[in-house]
Amino acid sequence: TLDEIYEASQSITEKANEDASIIWGAVINDNMDDEISVTVIATGFDSNNLGAQSAKTKEPETQAATAEEKKPEKKAERTSRVIDEDDDFYNIMSIFNK
Repeated sequence: TLDEIYEASQSITEKANEDASIIWGAVINDNMDDEISVTVIATGFDSNNLGAQSAKTKEPETQAATAEEKKPEKKAERTSRVIDEDDDFYNIMSIFNK
């Protein structure tokens, strides 16, 4: 659900550097049933500092919701708006249309 996607984005935001600029989006895939998939794209690293810190890898965090915690699913509502081509968000997101 969108609540779970929001929770995932909050978790990423809390763990990221305070100067990180985080943009997130969501796609609802009915074929995934009760699962969500999260992709994180990180950019803007200073190439002089690459390798200065070793990356820590750990198992993905999973949280199984109990029947009591599950909320009724809400279908995502489609909205539309007039796109201002000078809008920064539009310019950033347009790179994904290529």
